[in-house]
Amino acid sequence: MGERIQVGYLARGVADLSVVVLHESYGLFSPLSNVPEVCDRLAATGFQSLAPDLYHGRTAATVDESLHLMAELQESDALACVKQAAALAAAE
Repeated sequence: MGERIQVGYLARGVADLSVVVLHESYGLFSPLSNVPEVCDRLAATGFQSLAPDLYHGRTAATVDESLHLMAELQESDALACVKQAAALAAAE
């Protein structure tokens, strides 16, 4: 079972392999998101999995809310978040 960390969700695997998993438009910790479970399943097969929270804690419960979150997402911020997650996953 993974854990919430400052940058998202981390599920540790036993292999020296890591994967960054991106969440869908509803947000990483939305009740509609299955990304933490995907990370846990990947970790169970050995892959360390890290899902960065691109929305920094915000979530959506409807399609309209998710479209609003996506529209507000800045490409440069999202890219920096993914790069940070990849560096952290590689260092773990």
